[in-house]
Amino acid sequence: MKGRAYGLDIEADFGLLGISRPPDYDGSRRVTLELTSKAHLDQAIGTQPTERLVEVPGSDGRVMITVDAGRGEPGGLTLSADGFGTAWIHDDGGRVLCVPVGGPAWRWQRFLAGQVLPFAAVLHGLEVFHASALVNGDSAIAIVAGSGVGKTSVALNLALHGMSFLNDDVLVVEPTTAGGVLAHPGPGLANVSTQDRGLVEQIQRAGIGARLGETEHELRTEVRRHGCPAHLNAMFFLERVGAGEHASVERISPIEPSALLGATFNLVVRTPDRLARQLDVCARLAESCAFFKVSSPPAMNASALAAEIHQTASAREPQLS
Repeated sequence: MKGRAYGLDIEADFGLLGISRPPDYDGSRRVTLELTSKAHLDQAIGTQPTERLVEVPGSDGRVMITVDAGRGEPGGLTLSADGFGTAWIHDDGGRVLCVPVGGPAWRWQRFLAGQVLPFAAVLHGLEVFHASALVNGDSAIAIVAGSGVGKTSVALNLALHGMSFLNDDVLVVEPTTAGGVLAHPGPGLANVSTQDRGLVEQIQRAGIGARLGETEHELRTEVRRHGCPAHLNAMFFLERVGAGEHASVERISPIEPSALLGATFNLVVRTPDRLARQLDVCARLAESCAFFKVSSPPAMNASALAAEIHQTASAREPQLS
């Protein structure tokens, strides 16, 4: 199966959720995905020494995510996520070997879409941000926030307001020759809290998405995605505040470089080339985008918050592309 997501042209020997629809594969930034077993993976990458780069604990202290770098032949990076599986990525991002745990594809492919492919995009020279994005008219807006703040619910409500869904949680961008930044469609997938079950039902009734499966805490949803990259026009930094009845949307000018650098989705790749690329993209964003701080109190639901953001975004003039 072939498809495109995160600016990558993906060829897999298994079905891809949220990726097989447009935009079309053209082979310009090729990544091959192969399903394999733990034994075959060990055979393929050998017994080379490794270095632990990242270890992310869960709420109970158990290690949930690890990233290890190979220090021999064939090198590469090995990502593992408890309950999802393991993936080895070639140093150039062009080949990925996947060892999923048992269970439905929608379950383990959350790891593929949310961690593995964004990592491959960085190795291909693209930049990644912790943001959801949508297309409004001819340009894209990004909703930037940490995990659990609510950017997915806001993004899906913006889709219900008529914006076109570009990605959930991980935004992949690249510079344009005109000086701006291009936002690439991610997989058409979103993870929604079971507390927002009604939102998924609205998405289904609107004909722009369908539930794939459910865990104890989350609903995995496939969402119709935008068909092509779009120039990034505005970024909304979402934060939750402790009191109040109404949200505030405040223009930020100038944007602090630390706000953009702090929104990166990948802190593992720290080569000089990567750092130069990050700084270049952040400088371009500072010149070509409008920035807003969105402060939302507990009483403000995602639908009303999306309406505020939609109004602000729709009032903007197109920026540098």
